[in-house]
Amino acid sequence: RVHGEPLQSRMAASCSAQAAAAAAAGHGPECDHCIQRGEELSLFRVIDSARVRALNESRSGSAAGCFRPFAERFDVPDKVLVSDVDEQLIIYVPFTASVKLKSITVMGGGGSESPSHLKLWADNATIDFTNCDRVAPTQELDLNDDVTGELDFPLRVAKFNGIGAVTLMFDRNFGAELTRVLYIGLKGEVSGALPIARAVVATYEVQPQRATRLAAEDALGARTGF
Repeated sequence: RVHGEPLQSRMAASCSAQAAAAAAAGHGPECDHCIQRGEELSLFRVIDSARVRALNESRSGSAAGCFRPFAERFDVPDKVLVSDVDEQLIIYVPFTASVKLKSITVMGGGGSESPSHLKLWADNATIDFTNCDRVAPTQELDLNDDVTGELDFPLRVAKFNGIGAVTLMFDRNFGAELTRVLYIGLKGEVSGALPIARAVVATYEVQPQRATRLAAEDALGARTGF
């Protein structure tokens, strides 16, 4: 696996290419129409960034950087999320208010490293690699390789109404060893204050070690669904 400066250089080159492709199609970083559409209904302002946690991220704290204003979606490489042991990622996203989550945008790194499938759990901070195959997700989505951040995937609003957190699991990509995510956009409406009973800080593993992940897999047996 490539870490450090070679990885950053590759990220910067890839994102520059994606920005150029978007601009050529008339949807670059300065496109007013795209910015207005991307920021409309954005829940970025109520994401509790300090409490965003990820499992199997190669760089501790990098998951929070994926959640940012739509106009800044090409800002890399310091805000790129890359998986560590394998292609899977789990991200816990708490909000500072109760929200109605309506859609999600996922901008991958382009090519085989982009995520191809997503599972979402509403208000479930307990999801990890030991139970993700046993706990039914609230919704699943097949993703496209979106290099411009223009695709909105609608969610079942009734299932994500009045929630205080959402857990995301990218369990597959388009064939690469690792998964790369540049930007995640959550859209919806703020529906009110967060009930005190649900304003609980979940304890999440900030930097899972390879041995820990592999030990959990050994305990579960065969890597079903991995």
